[in-house]
Amino acid sequence: MLKKSVVVDQIDSAAVLRINRPDNFNALDVNVLKEMTELVAKAAVDHNTAALIITGTGNSFCSGGDLSYIRDYNGSKRDALGILTKYLHRLILDLRQLPKPVIAAVNGTAAGAGMSLCMACDLRIAASNSKFKQAYTSVGLVPDGGWNVLVGQQLGSARASELLLLDPVFDADTALRYSLVTRVVKPDELMGIALEFARKAGGRQASFARSKTLLNLALAGNLENVLEAERQAIMTASESAAFKTALDNFFAK
Repeated sequence: MLKKSVVVDQIDSAAVLRINRPDNFNALDVNVLKEMTELVAKAAVDHNTAALIITGTGNSFCSGGDLSYIRDYNGSKRDALGILTKYLHRLILDLRQLPKPVIAAVNGTAAGAGMSLCMACDLRIAASNSKFKQAYTSVGLVPDGGWNVLVGQQLGSARASELLLLDPVFDADTALRYSLVTRVVKPDELMGIALEFARKAGGRQASFARSKTLLNLALAGNLENVLEAERQAIMTASESAAFKTALDNFFAK
């Protein structure tokens, strides 16, 4: 039997969606993004699901886009990234528009699109051993997945520019100081706290749904336009010599 790349478990009133590609550090390819989008759609209409929790299998939350998909795509890198971002951006929009709380249980590395995925969630809990990295600019690309709205707005231009230009790796405590996560907990407490958050937030579903809609309007009303601008920019960046060199170096290792 083939191992599912995304698994979902119902725990009380929470649907726990787990990216299940630990050998690839839970990287996102088209199949993973399609499966996640389908599961989010099911959660939206499932009366037994009051909240959604997103996490990863193993020691990574999500390492970002799957570079193997880009390398092996039967066509140009531009086309590969165009397709990948098409499905990623659909997922990001669906998470922001889901009328139920979405909680990221960050169990390890969240980098690139994995960081964008984390930031698209309403509440973010990080295990104390988690690491974060913007990642795109170090390989000659530009952030996508709504990073420029979801991270940029949270941090402000000075700190966001630091992440873009220097691309540091930073730990969970720093992410908490930057207000990128809601709480930092011991690794063995992560899922218990996430389920506790799900119970509390999911119990006020109607009020939350209306409030989330207003918050989106106030803080991320231009998200869809930014996503399309990001998509066009990363497709162009994929044609650069810098990205080709970074991709070659990545697989040479």
